[in-house]
Amino acid sequence: MSVGVDARRTRLATVAFAVAAVVVAAMLTGATVVRRPTSSSMMMIQMAGSDDFFDEQAVRQEFARNGIIVQQHPLGSQLIAKVPDLATAYDIANAGSYEAAKNIEHALDAQGADVENSTQISTPMVILTDRSIVDLLLPSGLVTDEGGFLVFHVERYLAEVVSRGMRWKDIPHNLSYSNDNQILVSTTDPGESNSGGMFAAIASFVTNNNAPIKDVRPDDSSLDVVINCFKAQGSMADHTPKLLSRFLTVGTSRYPMAMVYERDYLATLLLHPEEVPPHMVAMYPTPTVISDETLVQWKPRNARSGRAAKVIELLNHDPILLKLEEQSGARTVSDRNQFVADMAAKGIKVPDLAALPTGLQVASLPSDAVLQKLIAAIEKGIANG
Repeated sequence: MSVGVDARRTRLATVAFAVAAVVVAAMLTGATVVRRPTSSSMMMIQMAGSDDFFDEQAVRQEFARNGIIVQQHPLGSQLIAKVPDLATAYDIANAGSYEAAKNIEHALDAQGADVENSTQISTPMVILTDRSIVDLLLPSGLVTDEGGFLVFHVERYLAEVVSRGMRWKDIPHNLSYSNDNQILVSTTDPGESNSGGMFAAIASFVTNNNAPIKDVRPDDSSLDVVINCFKAQGSMADHTPKLLSRFLTVGTSRYPMAMVYERDYLATLLLHPEEVPPHMVAMYPTPTVISDETLVQWKPRNARSGRAAKVIELLNHDPILLKLEEQSGARTVSDRNQFVADMAAKGIKVPDLAALPTGLQVASLPSDAVLQKLIAAIEKGIANG
């Protein structure tokens, strides 16, 4: 039976049971028992935000072996910065990008905390869909096949689809997905989740003649196109894993196209293939953005260290965790040069970010301050209807 992303988050395995199982197994086999931290010596780390990686059994076991339990609280990256007691209620935050992390850092500074260190994993964005949807969009040039990579052209999407309010029934000879809904890429809410903000950044880059915007002006007519990308969606997920879960469980009947992080897509393929719909494919938007998933860890002012410092240390240096990150589809710093080959060995073709394939462009992101102004303008536009 298929298990959704949200369901995976709710699976709990107590450390005490795991430790007891190891001890009993060792006694039965006569093996030497490896001493593990007892439950009373475990340090519980509260994480604002979440990542399926931390829910994987092998990951939990490795952290437990080092005396740590990471308890996640699913929050969108933009929403984390709005938590009034972030500095005291949590120990670490999971931001979807460096820009979102900077926003969180500003909030922590205002709450009297100092950012101590962080770690990053790079990931481009992907748009998940069904092969039948791709076949519908290929003749229009909205989607092209670039040497084995499906590329979704954002400029055409904004000019020919969003600006005109194009609907699926408007596609000539459409017999497979002909309905009255607008053709839309489903995203998360940019006011609450980083991946939605990344799509806003991509759209603004395109409408600004392929350059990052320097400011957000109310009289800028191109802003309406960016706002309409989100306004027409109606209710949006507040967290990327929620959008991914909905796409995997509900499918194209509600989410014909959904933008998530490449890492989430690859983790599903590699770790939970039973959840993958039979004809699911990934399109790379062009331009795309490279989102640096950033873990932000802090300490109270004048304190020697933050509670979650060991989490960052383990993620950066523990060989077991580094290997598990790579196996989950993460483009880690230590594996960036080998990542494409590693995925190819598993039968998955991914682009080399150091030498982009033909047809795929990377957009430069606006500054964090400008991105926040853009998100605020989108929220206002949605509220005004």
